[in-house]
Amino acid sequence: MLVNRASGKCLDVSDWSTADGANVQLWSCHGGANQRWRIEPLADGTARIVNQHSNKPLDVNACGTADGTNLQQYGWWDNPCQRWSVLPTDSGWVRLENPNSGKVADVADCATRRR
Repeated sequence: MLVNRASGKCLDVSDWSTADGANVQLWSCHGGANQRWRIEPLADGTARIVNQHSNKPLDVNACGTADGTNLQQYGWWDNPCQRWSVLPTDSGWVRLENPNSGKVADVADCATRRR
């Protein structure tokens, strides 16, 4: 599971969806397959992050590069908006950076509660 350091909540595909474009959010950790992700290394040194339930990778909506662009799941297109650099931090955690935008996966407004 991928856990947000600030909130303790897990990366979760909304409503156990298997649809392309389904929202990816933070949710209370329950260990379900919609919260389990595989990090699959790719030849260029990045990785795709694939949801165990849907078998779809984490995707930046419309390959957006603006702050606040939503994350979703989407079938594999082998494009930059589905590739991630898994970067270690000094504190022992990792951050997920999208090489297309150079931005990291983030929680909107640093929220710690689900909406």
